[in-house]
Amino acid sequence: MNIMADKNNNIFYIDHRAELLAWLIVILAIVVCCFISNLTKDLKNEYNIFMPDVDGLIVGSPVRTMGIEV
Repeated sequence: MNIMADKNNNIFYIDHRAELLAWLIVILAIVVCCFISNLTKDLKNEYNIFMPDVDGLIVGSPVRTMGIEV
């Protein structure tokens, strides 16, 4: 916060540029964090497949769907 004076009229006023800049940096940091969080969430290629009947399947066995191991 800068206090500036007009020497001719003996008027003092407060300059809020530094405070405004600080708030803009904080808001920009929050927006960037949200954007990065959203990007990393989209990069996870994780899918859940539910099959109604899987008789004889053992835990850890490879499972193929349309020739692709899932």
